[in-house]
Amino acid sequence: MKRRGLMFLLLSGCVLVCRLQSDGFVRRFHAVAEKKTWADARSYCREKFTDLASIGDPSHNAAAQQAAGKGQFWIGLINSDWKWSQQEDVDVDVSMGSIFGIWDLGEPKLNCVTVSAIEIWSTQDCSAQFYLMCYSGESQVPAEVFKVL
Repeated sequence: MKRRGLMFLLLSGCVLVCRLQSDGFVRRFHAVAEKKTWADARSYCREKFTDLASIGDPSHNAAAQQAAGKGQFWIGLINSDWKWSQQEDVDVDVSMGSIFGIWDLGEPKLNCVTVSAIEIWSTQDCSAQFYLMCYSGESQVPAEVFKVL
């Protein structure tokens, strides 16, 4: 009976992190308890994982928040015409309610974005140091699709 309960918990956790991935990737979020500037955070995430976290829908926001626990973490959104770090050609509408985070009062005002333990997004000076939220992504397309016959 304990084994079934453990299996259920493991599977339900994967559903939270893995479902609703509209970009074709299974995305896993990784909170890193080292403080870095936004640029150093992006370099670190690209070296160790895939990139800084991008939040594309409510399930991403919930999964990132679950990984974060407590603290304030850099995510991959930056105001160079509001783009995600790994999708530099994709514009993001940052008006209230159009992305899947909740802006703090008076935001956005600076260039780099953090998410807090209570799911509040705020902008910070990019040279400030915060913990980082990385993600690793794997294609959901089966490997057989890429084999040449």
